Amino acid sequence: MCGIIGFTGPQNPNQLKQLQRLILHRGKDEITQHYQLNVNLGMNRLAINDLSAGLYPLKYKHYSLIYNGEIYNQKLLKKELKENVINFKTTCDGEVILPLFDKLGIKAFAKLEGMFALAIVDQKNKKLILARDKSGQKPLYYSNNKNVFSFSSEIKVLQKLLKTNSQLNLSKLPTYFREGSLVGQQTLLKNINKLVPASFLEVNLKDLSIAKNKYWHPRIHKPPQLNEKKLTDKLDELLFDSVSKRLLSDVPIGSFLSGGVDSSLITYYAAQKNKQFKTYSVVFPKYSKDDESFFSTTVAQKLNTNHSQIECTAHKALTIINKIGSLIDEPIIDPAVIPTYLISQRARKDIKVVLSGEGADELFGGYYRYPKHLTGLWIQKYFPQPFWEAIKPIVPKRISYKINKALTPLANYYSSQDVWTPQELKQLLPNINYQPQHCPPSQNLFQKNPFLAMQVRDYHHYLGEQLLMKIDKFTMLHNLEARAPFLDTKLINFAFSLPNKYKIKGINNKYLLRQVAARHLPPQIAWRPKKGFTVPLDDWYHHELKPLVKETILSLSHLKNIFNHYYLKQIVDEHLSHKRNHRDKIWSLIVLNQWLQSNDIQVQMNGNKKR
Repeated sequence: MCGIIGFTGPQNPNQLKQLQRLILHRGKDEITQHYQLNVNLGMNRLAINDLSAGLYPLKYKHYSLIYNGEIYNQKLLKKELKENVINFKTTCDGEVILPLFDKLGIKAFAKLEGMFALAIVDQKNKKLILARDKSGQKPLYYSNNKNVFSFSSEIKVLQKLLKTNSQLNLSKLPTYFREGSLVGQQTLLKNINKLVPASFLEVNLKDLSIAKNKYWHPRIHKPPQLNEKKLTDKLDELLFDSVSKRLLSDVPIGSFLSGGVDSSLITYYAAQKNKQFKTYSVVFPKYSKDDESFFSTTVAQKLNTNHSQIECTAHKALTIINKIGSLIDEPIIDPAVIPTYLISQRARKDIKVVLSGEGADELFGGYYRYPKHLTGLWIQKYFPQPFWEAIKPIVPKRISYKINKALTPLANYYSSQDVWTPQELKQLLPNINYQPQHCPPSQNLFQKNPFLAMQVRDYHHYLGEQLLMKIDKFTMLHNLEARAPFLDTKLINFAFSLPNKYKIKGINNKYLLRQVAARHLPPQIAWRPKKGFTVPLDDWYHHELKPLVKETILSLSHLKNIFNHYYLKQIVDEHLSHKRNHRDKIWSLIVLNQWLQSNDIQVQMNGNKKR
């Protein structure tokens, strides 16, 4: 696990060194610089497999490589390549990439099982190739500005490199508020883009022209003709294999354990192979509805793990929030960044690698919004549009949005978070039009199998551009590598082939996954209802965070051409008076404001500059 940097132009080791300091938290074991074919390359290494010094950049024939990530099927790939008389000199997982790329070209990336953001300099063909892993576990940002192409694991490096005041990408602000993060390649900063998951980018180093495309898509195919027991057996086998591969490490390893079915299953498999396995969970004193300590302790005792609990208090949260703008790199609407920060900070005292449960809900149907939207489709089917049009005038305004959704194809309105509705965005941002951006899949899949379509969209966007970014940024802040066993390619393809009846059955979501869990875990864990990684913001807004909330509204209100001051005040007043719960809306405003202030972002509209 590492941080990587690159930019074209004359050799400039001093500038590269300054930029590498900005992401020192991503790797302190070895600081590497390399210059080739007019490209400055920098890599901060967090050594996990093969702790030898001087490994990077890796070289093979006319290629040079820097990369961030882990390749879990490296032994299998090396075995295949050795049959072609290719000799390997290290046990480093990254050593397999260049020979594979030399043999297969772009198709090599699809054969890599793991997580990665990589850069290859091809001296023979005068090209720079960037690629990001299938699910998007590792971030990679780039800019092609002022005759310089640059890339990095974090945005702050490119901000520094561009040497201009960063400007807010106003047209994408509504998407941030609606979806919780941006869709596609653009970021909230002008001139800085990101490589989307499962894609590659080729830069012609003669003229800096760019070509980019996807190299992999999840396989959505007909379900296997197996009964429930055989499917359960297969899933059990796939999970064990995936966790086993992700336990390969030359440094200590543990897991985040919430006590939910996902993290508990991962910990079960890991504990079978690693005795006295270390586990970590977050507890919320005085907030029973957010505290999961009973469940995490139950699992830890059952599996005999070496368990640690970390308290998350309002005071600790405030300390993190006050500096979150500089920590978060790009805004995402997920309050779980607070406990993720604390648990990563504590875990790093003992271990260097941690397993986490990201991906299970998207793959196996864990979100309650899935049956909720399917119910809406059922209503839409049996109650025709004239019926809705007839009752709209007599329905309270606050639920008219739900009626409009019932009249609209699911593909046009489906949102993973739905933090602010389109109607609310018109009030919040009266001068900016909201144009929904759509991720895969196509409307065709929404019509054929809406359940699967929602899963696929969440996999591409909510998982890849929000949940995985959260876990990457806040583990790497503490020099900690996070691995996600549910995101094994075989598991992804298996999950997307399952009939819907194995995702939700009766009141149980993730039905097939729970069947596996029932084999290995106590019933109160295996069949426990889903609970997100929640934070007691509702209460904190009324007490410890109240001054911060008011400061946020005051600060954003100064951007009069952007925000509706009266509507901002209404949102906060309604929440503080307990009229309505605007927890996530207020959090979205806090995070954006902290980010704007910490990064000196310029906000420009109608010729006026702010900040």
